[in-house]
Amino acid sequence: MRIMVIEDEEDVRSNIVEILDSGGFEPIDASNGATGLKMIRQYHPDLVLCDIKMSNGDGYAVLQELRRDPTTAAIPFVFLSAKTDRSDVRHGMNLGADDYLTKPFRRVELLEAIAARLKKHQACSQPPSVAFPPYVSSDTTPSDTVTSDTATSTTPTTSDTTSDTAAFDAAATQDWVSAISHDLRAPLTTIRMALRMMEMIPDRWRQYLNVAQLACEQGDHLIEQLLDQYVASTAEVELSTTILDLQPWVQQRIAAFEVQAQVNQQILTFELPPSLARIDINEITLHRVLVELLHNACKYTPSGGSIRLKLEMPPTTPPNVRITLKNSAEIPASDLTKIFDRFYRATPSLIGFPKTHSDSSPKGSGLGLALVQSLVKQANGEISVQSSQGWTTFYVSLPCTIVANP
Repeated sequence: MRIMVIEDEEDVRSNIVEILDSGGFEPIDASNGATGLKMIRQYHPDLVLCDIKMSNGDGYAVLQELRRDPTTAAIPFVFLSAKTDRSDVRHGMNLGADDYLTKPFRRVELLEAIAARLKKHQACSQPPSVAFPPYVSSDTTPSDTVTSDTATSTTPTTSDTTSDTAAFDAAATQDWVSAISHDLRAPLTTIRMALRMMEMIPDRWRQYLNVAQLACEQGDHLIEQLLDQYVASTAEVELSTTILDLQPWVQQRIAAFEVQAQVNQQILTFELPPSLARIDINEITLHRVLVELLHNACKYTPSGGSIRLKLEMPPTTPPNVRITLKNSAEIPASDLTKIFDRFYRATPSLIGFPKTHSDSSPKGSGLGLALVQSLVKQANGEISVQSSQGWTTFYVSLPCTIVANP
């Protein structure tokens, strides 16, 4: 689970990050609200810890900005502050904060607050089997205390580590059934949130309608993956073919991903020959392979990263369509042998980007690349992947028949 920490005091921030890391979380941190907002929108954390009073802005502005944005409005938000004035607490809660933690606080208090917020949030969006259990610890030593001025960094004991692991084991060991359940519930949660925001802010209904429509498309995409994977893995199916004018056909499929890449602040480029032949091919296979590869690239490429698509008809016998997709995220060598396994989700190593910014949590159901491999194999095609020096490249060849122009 990814936790965003926004705190301007470096010692305090470092100690919180260390506590979260030893507790089994993936912390990302920022020293001010502006940077924190950018990172939240880019990496979509599961919870935000934010100081109220900072040298550059305040936590109230961060919370208000998050609650105005339908894509971040539902993220649990916990305020951190040395101030104990009730007006600060009341103001933060009125703005929509989920909890309030006053410094100095002990390690166990921080982890308990996080566990409580995540459990409450996940109860609305995940099956009970993967909801967080309550955090339990007998650790009451004052040395594990985070203060407002200085922070004492302590090495967690074996009992601390064991308790932390046990407390959050459910999330770390969830199987693929829970992953799919989560992915199917996530669009529904987004739709519910969008409908609620439409009631609260009716003059922005079109914006929230677009959010709901996008969530519907995401849910539909996952269902298509599940059905296609089932068909591709059950029996030998004779594939019907369709004559395609490849140039406009490909451009139509790319158009949607150009918009998605723009939203994700990614650079999407594609290379098509000036004239592509008309071909006879199974359209469903070509469509699903192209869409899944682009979808996967948009999902794992960081903001500012590049996605490069090339489609060509090499002079081979028999003829084939060759797709080359390259994106700026490196897959660790240990994951490459499993990349096409069903329900396996690799952790990209984003070479060239700060380590603390790496998007290392798994996304999606892990079905996309498995589906691509099944469809390519069924069509008697070839697929391979290479990953090094900060780039990952997929190569796909699908047999086809060239059709003369009418």
